[in-house]
Amino acid sequence: MTDWDFQGLTMIDVEVEDEGNTSPDRAAIGGPNFTCIRCHVHNTGTGISMGGNVTIKDSYAHDFTYTDGAHQAAAGANGGANLTLIHNNLECARTNVSADKQGCSSALSLYDEPTIKNVLVEKNLFNTAGGYCTYGGGPNGTDIRYIDNRFGTKFNKSCGSYGPVAAWHGNNSGNVWKGNAWQGTNKALNP
Repeated sequence: MTDWDFQGLTMIDVEVEDEGNTSPDRAAIGGPNFTCIRCHVHNTGTGISMGGNVTIKDSYAHDFTYTDGAHQAAAGANGGANLTLIHNNLECARTNVSADKQGCSSALSLYDEPTIKNVLVEKNLFNTAGGYCTYGGGPNGTDIRYIDNRFGTKFNKSCGSYGPVAAWHGNNSGNVWKGNAWQGTNKALNP
């Protein structure tokens, strides 16, 4: 289920897995124009790859197939608009490989290639063995709202091995960082 225009498809209570697939570019679900509610995504090359007009809600993405040189994420977008992620558990790690061979970039990767805008990231839990728990939209990202998310320490005490967030530009038009905190302590987390 990757690289198609889903033309408004809504998936509810589905499990997507592809154990044994070693392609890091092969997302469990990937493309524009879909909604995924209570989706369980695991044992794939990477998690959910979002084009434009995507909603992910109440879903769990975790445990991806390791491939050397991979840049995996539980959910991610290389540009796009109108993305909504609400109340998800996004986790990128491989528990059966060494720390230097994780393959994960982050739990949530929002890259501005070429631009990303109008993104709501609310009430999610992030954990990763990768570099950062989230990449927050880059220098061109606008109208990106991170609200009431929790950053976990399941694999790293800093959420990601380098820290909780990278590529966040809070001064960009419409960008909001509010109510985000560490899981367990609820101590405020500021980028």
